[in-house]
Amino acid sequence: MDHVLVLLEASGTAFILSIRQPQRDDIAHVKFSSARSIAKAPNGRSLAILQRNKGQDQVTLLGIDNDHISVQSSFNITTFDAQGLLFSPNREPVLAVWDSAAHGMVVNFFSSMGHPLKQLDLGPFGISSGLDGLGLSKLQWTTGDDDTVLIASDGSKQVLVRRQQNRTMSVQDLVILKHPTVIDGSKSILWQQNNVDEFSLQKGAFDAVLDPAAGGDLTALEVNADQTFLATTVADNPKAVWLWQSEHPDAHSIIVLRDPVRQLLWHPRQPNVLAIATTSKAPKLIVWYSETRPPATCQIPVSSVVSSKFEFSWVGGALQGRNPIVLTTTKAINVGLLSEQEGDIRFQPLLPEVNFGLDEDDDMTELSTPSKPGKKSRDFVDTSMCRPKFRTNRLPFPTSKTLPKPMGSAPTTPPSQILADPSKGSPPDAPRTANHTDAGIRSQLSPTIVRAGRMHDPFVSLESEEEEDEEEEDEEDDNGEHREREEQEAKNKDDGAKSN
Repeated sequence: MDHVLVLLEASGTAFILSIRQPQRDDIAHVKFSSARSIAKAPNGRSLAILQRNKGQDQVTLLGIDNDHISVQSSFNITTFDAQGLLFSPNREPVLAVWDSAAHGMVVNFFSSMGHPLKQLDLGPFGISSGLDGLGLSKLQWTTGDDDTVLIASDGSKQVLVRRQQNRTMSVQDLVILKHPTVIDGSKSILWQQNNVDEFSLQKGAFDAVLDPAAGGDLTALEVNADQTFLATTVADNPKAVWLWQSEHPDAHSIIVLRDPVRQLLWHPRQPNVLAIATTSKAPKLIVWYSETRPPATCQIPVSSVVSSKFEFSWVGGALQGRNPIVLTTTKAINVGLLSEQEGDIRFQPLLPEVNFGLDEDDDMTELSTPSKPGKKSRDFVDTSMCRPKFRTNRLPFPTSKTLPKPMGSAPTTPPSQILADPSKGSPPDAPRTANHTDAGIRSQLSPTIVRAGRMHDPFVSLESEEEEDEEEEDEEDDNGEHREREEQEAKNKDDGAKSN
């Protein structure tokens, strides 16, 4: 990667910076200052940017090379208010752009040169006129063996699944999934969580809506590894996970949990394994892995203080044929493998837990810059975390005696003035040293102590400090003996002159 794309908030301009040479390319009229305006091709060689200029939506395609970036094409699109764009996942030069939900279910397709592919378009007057609803709310585009699967939701509990061939421009609607208002155990496999670790199979029926005011939009939509299963959650019932087969209109399985769903994570390679993370305080996973067995709960060990801010993710690359899962909290990272043993799912750590050493109130998103100090003064740096374990906090403070000064040296500043609290202001006689000097920079990186006019670094070993002290004492003794010999020789000369 030889370039960096920078989007500035409320700027409307994107900057592409080269990390190899002093070069910058500007792209004006970027519609959103977020990832919604950017789409990267699966091959990594093309970049699409959504723009809007003079009331007209536009798309610019850039070719990315190791040394330079070039404009491949730029064209207008027939949307009223485009909301995002996406490349085809199977490396074919096809781009999808969707319109605002206020204009219904509208998804337009274009070639890499800007030619409209109307045979693939999805809209209220197209092949999916029955799925108009409230407009597009979520879009997933995955790749199969020789085709792609497009999954779209309309904001009213409906999901369209269609299969399309980009080369032949053929489209096949597979199914329209509709979330019912009643959860019926006689039509779907229904698992209900009774306590933390136990699920029971239910045959009855009950209301599927817990919060009607939340609306019927989908809050999660995930596809498994071979596009045979979908997992969804709906805003009006965040505690229910719906599992659908891609060609069947009724839900295959429903999992009703005690806590709202935080994440749905299909295994990268095994299509029958789904990990569910909830909003429970303790990090744990609920794993669905069999149609005939109940889901299993797996507790993830975290030695640090439990935090409600955590996230799970699968590692795409396999390790000895298996994919690790990563738990990230605000304080630690834990990596391990999930294994099934007699119906139980267990977490096997691969590495010792990495602890960040942060306190509960620490905020890593708060950056401290010279123009924008953080919550703590930028003069304060806690070195207790980075000091080696054999290091002690004992630091040799300077004594009151003054060593001989070299000729022409500047007066030594008293340590009490340099170590003064910066929040209380500088003493009247303290010298003003610019922060860009060596002493100023080091004073911001670690606590410093001035010893006889030199800088003392607490990260230097205590043994070297003692050696320096001994060298100074030896030098002082040598200087004292030299002065005594000179005084004795001068006295002897005076006595000889008087006797003569």
